[in-house]
Amino acid sequence: MLKIVLPYKVGTKGQIPFKKIEKLDIFIEANIFDSTYLTKKTLFKNVEMELCVVQQKTSYRIRALHFPTENADFIKKQDIRKSVYRAIDLCSKNKIPILVLHSNNIIREKQWNSNNISNTRKIYLDFFKQLDNYITDKKISLEVCIENMPIIGNKGLDFDSIFVFPEDFRQFKYKNIKITWDFCHWLFTFKMTETIGKLHPKLKTKDNTSIMDYLKIYNKISHFHFGSFKKLTFPGCNIDCEEGVMPNDGIIEEAKLLKILKPLNTDKKVKFLTLEIKESDYSQRKNFFKTYKWINEHFPQEGKKS
Repeated sequence: MLKIVLPYKVGTKGQIPFKKIEKLDIFIEANIFDSTYLTKKTLFKNVEMELCVVQQKTSYRIRALHFPTENADFIKKQDIRKSVYRAIDLCSKNKIPILVLHSNNIIREKQWNSNNISNTRKIYLDFFKQLDNYITDKKISLEVCIENMPIIGNKGLDFDSIFVFPEDFRQFKYKNIKITWDFCHWLFTFKMTETIGKLHPKLKTKDNTSIMDYLKIYNKISHFHFGSFKKLTFPGCNIDCEEGVMPNDGIIEEAKLLKILKPLNTDKKVKFLTLEIKESDYSQRKNFFKTYKWINEHFPQEGKKS
C-alpha cells in the first residue's frame, strides 16, 4: 500500500501546505542540503527546533530526514562522520524513523577509476556496521537508509558509483541499515545502459538489466524516491540531465513507471514514496500535487479525508 511523502528543505517551512497534507494523508521528508547545518552549533539548534515544531504541528508526519549531500563526505572527513551520529540522535529525539544517506563519494570524471569501487564499497560497509551497532546499543528506533545513485552525475562530470545497481547492496545484512530506492536514479541508469547497448553489438554493457531488478533487494528497501527525468548525459557531451520532472513529461514511458510502482501498491505493508518533483514555486507545490493526482488515479490512496 502506497503512502505519499512530500519533501521540503529545512529552513523553508513555507514549502509545506500543512492543511492539505493532513487532508490527503501525506507525510514529509525533511532535507538538509549542506553539512554546516549539522556541524555549526547555531545552525544545528535551528534545525533541531524546526523539526520539533513541524513534528508537533503535523502530529509527527516527518517520515524521513535526508542527510546533507553538499560538503558531506563522511568517510574522509571526521567532523562529517560525527554529524552522521548527530543526525541519528536528532532523528531519535524527534521520532523520525528514517535517515536517508547518500554515499557522498563524488569523484570528478578525470580522476575516475572504476577498479577501486569494490575496495571503496568495503570501507562503507564497515562504517555502516558501526552505525548499525550504535543504533542497536542505544536502542534507537531508526533505520539508516542508503540511497542508490545514478551511474553518472546529471552533468556527466562526476561519479558517485558505490551503490548504483541492486547487486551493489547484496552484502546488506544489517539490522538497522536499509535502502532508500530512488526510481529516478535507477531509471536513468537503466536507460543509460540500454542506450549504450544499442550503439554497437561489441560494446560491453550490463547484460539483461531490467527495470524490475530492484525487486531482488525489495525486502531490504524501507523507503522510496520517485520522479522522472529528461535527457541522458555522457562525459564530454555538455548535456544536462533534468531530474525530478513529472511522470508524463519524462523520457520513460508512463506504462513503465506504473509497472515499477505496482509492487509497492499491492504490498500489504505500507510503502512510503517521496515525490521528488521540481517546482517553479515551492510555496505552491503545483507539480507535486499533479504527480500525486497521477499516482492516485492509478493507485487510489487510502486514509484520505473527504
